Amino acid sequence: MPFLTAATERVRIEVVVLVIASQCGDALKPYVGDPHYDVTQHLFNHSDRLHAQPRQWIRRMAALAELDEARVRAWMLARLVCEGTRVPWYADVARRL
Repeated sequence: MPFLTAATERVRIEVVVLVIASQCGDALKPYVGDPHYDVTQHLFNHSDRLHAQPRQWIRRMAALAELDEARVRAWMLARLVCEGTRVPWYADVARRL
């Protein structure tokens, strides 16, 4: 859709994130201080692993941190969608989750 502006694209992404959040209900709220959200930055810090094997990398990090894998994966999906306009390969990783 070449006619979309950056603002329109941002709104579209925010809608997708809201849909994802609504499907998870309270499982994604609140994110402040949620260790399942906090660990996502560590996942992003190793972009080579995240790009190569996203599910396995999330599984390993969740196990090491003793966290619920599904919840970590949900947060990663939300972050990948939100930040996907800045890093093109995030969309590919999001599709593989």
